[in-house]
Amino acid sequence: MGTSTFIIANKNGIACASDTDYSMHQLSKEEPVAIVVCKSSPLPWEDIIGSYCAKGEPEHHADFADYANDFARHLATCQDAQSKMHIAGDDLRVMFLGYGTDDIYPSIYDTTVTVGEDGSIRMQEGKTERISHDNDVVWKHIGDFDCLSVLFNGVTPQMREQMKTAIGIKYKEAKDITENTFKGTEYEKPVHDTLEKFDADKMADQACDKATSVFNARAVAGLETFGIQEMIDTCESLVNANIRINHLKAGGKGL
Repeated sequence: MGTSTFIIANKNGIACASDTDYSMHQLSKEEPVAIVVCKSSPLPWEDIIGSYCAKGEPEHHADFADYANDFARHLATCQDAQSKMHIAGDDLRVMFLGYGTDDIYPSIYDTTVTVGEDGSIRMQEGKTERISHDNDVVWKHIGDFDCLSVLFNGVTPQMREQMKTAIGIKYKEAKDITENTFKGTEYEKPVHDTLEKFDADKMADQACDKATSVFNARAVAGLETFGIQEMIDTCESLVNANIRINHLKAGGKGL
């Protein structure tokens, strides 16, 4: 199993928990800026981050994304020809956590890296998830959290597909019964035309979207009231549960 890391941010700050030591690194002694990487990645993150920190304190940045851009410039000077054939998925994931100098609330900058044929490492342009008056809670994760995804997604992609299949089967059964009922009558064609307009997939998507929206609203309403310790406890509980469930799914194998 790879690294499992869960992050929650609200107006009180950011909390992070991981199943692997040193997957989160402080990038400054003066500024509240940290980086989260996949510890199981073949990329030599400790060496890369160590060489970045050895340069001294980063410049102060009002926009939090500029701390990530500063790190990206350093990353472009690094090479790792040994890893390029063995890296994929979460091994490429990088997240920055912290505050810009003008920020009241924290931000999460989510991005990925690429490794070129020559071993050059580049960080892609990422997305800033900023806590603001319009966005009270952000949660992010690295690793396989599929077994717990219903807790923070409401409806998983697998559940959505199952819903489409179930509605499709019920629709076909109802369509066959209805068309047989009106077969040979003056209503046969209009009934057929009306039934053909029904979109089972669209109905399933609408139902799933509504359920997810309701769930997310409830999750945000709860998480926005959490203090730092409560967010830490939640992150640790989710990571611990994820470890144990994945261990059971693997037949009790591994650590």
